[in-house]
Amino acid sequence: MWFILLLIAPCLAFHMQEPLPPARSSRLSPVEGWVQVRLNHFMAYDTRTYPMRYYYNNEFAGARGNLVIFVGGEWAISEGWTQAGLAYELAKKMGAGLFYTEHRFYGSSRPFADSALPNLSFLSIDQALADLAQFIQYIKSDDFEYGRFRNAKVALVGCSYAGTMATWMRLAYPHVVDAAFSDSGPLLAQENFPEYLEVVAEAIREQGGETCLNNIEEAMRQLVVLVNSTAGANQVSEMFKTCTPLQAGIPLDVATFFWYGITETFAGLVQGASPGDIPAACVKLNDTSVASHVQRLANYITSDSWNQPCIETRYTQVVANHRNTSFDAYESTSK
Repeated sequence: MWFILLLIAPCLAFHMQEPLPPARSSRLSPVEGWVQVRLNHFMAYDTRTYPMRYYYNNEFAGARGNLVIFVGGEWAISEGWTQAGLAYELAKKMGAGLFYTEHRFYGSSRPFADSALPNLSFLSIDQALADLAQFIQYIKSDDFEYGRFRNAKVALVGCSYAGTMATWMRLAYPHVVDAAFSDSGPLLAQENFPEYLEVVAEAIREQGGETCLNNIEEAMRQLVVLVNSTAGANQVSEMFKTCTPLQAGIPLDVATFFWYGITETFAGLVQGASPGDIPAACVKLNDTSVASHVQRLANYITSDSWNQPCIETRYTQVVANHRNTSFDAYESTSK
């Protein structure tokens, strides 16, 4: 039965936010549950715990008692993915109970009152994997529905970072995980990841065309020249609607503009694309009625599809924003 994991089309995910669930098809409403898991799985003397949230749909949980777990990543979970989607279809085919787990420090699974630096020492992949292992052990114990899933086979489904988690769980905890399906999970951890933007460029080439990619490249060449002078930087600020005037003589500010204004925009376009999004973007980028390649790029980036009020170019302000330790701060979750 586990070969089905390799045959069903992968789920779609956007690593910058929770994947949007398909239209609801389930007859049952999932149950929201909580389980106390260890804060520090690797220090026996540290007995602190925190409440980890999950959703549970037992619509297909039959006599076989299998488990399908949709692994949550860097987002707040919602019940939609226990009512439709890949994990839901797997649970249906396998007669399995379906669970959706929430990652520590995200959503309502908060080990601390804030994300101060000492607290963030507990935000690691190893601790998160151990959370999943403890969660599985709990679901398979007599404490959950009187041992209904005691002899269950366990399949994990994960997308993007959560796909990495699913794969590494199978390697690190083979005694509790029987199968894992990873969609778009980066499995090789490395400090610099230039291959990512190569994939972004290839996606634009394939779906938007070579001309579109060439126009972006030309706009970038012209931008590099413009930001090297005060007059050019002021022009860029007006065109791209930066929060404050771009300072040409401050390299970190220029780099901040290129990252938040350009790189993240195209990364989001490709990784979160729905059918037709990339060709629609290329309509603006290929608009020959606008002579300037830079202006075409600015028109696209500042269009209605853009999710920021303005482009922040001050590196010091970005650092200050990310020092906000409130879980409710804008920067505390992926957008």
